[in-house]
Amino acid sequence: MPTIYRRKAGNRRYIDYTKEQLEQCLNDMRSQIRTQRAAAAKYKIPRSTIKNKLKNKHCNKPGHPTIFTIEEEQAFVAHVTELSEFGFPITDIDLKIII
Repeated sequence: MPTIYRRKAGNRRYIDYTKEQLEQCLNDMRSQIRTQRAAAAKYKIPRSTIKNKLKNKHCNKPGHPTIFTIEEEQAFVAHVTELSEFGFPITDIDLKIII
């Protein structure tokens, strides 16, 4: 039976808000309905997060950019699948040569 994780009292909370709440908060800030403090209190989003989103900081995905596009990867998968259906299994070296 899997263990159900329960947050301990006093631990830091990570993203306790939805994307819709964040967008609504940012829209309120941009239309000057609320200040940063009021929006942070109402939507329960940290002010630093609101500031970063307004300045477009940390908007890239984490990690290195991918080399191949999704279409190229799907073409590799189709090629390997087709070869396996014909009875020619592919090794790691063969796949590297194909790519």
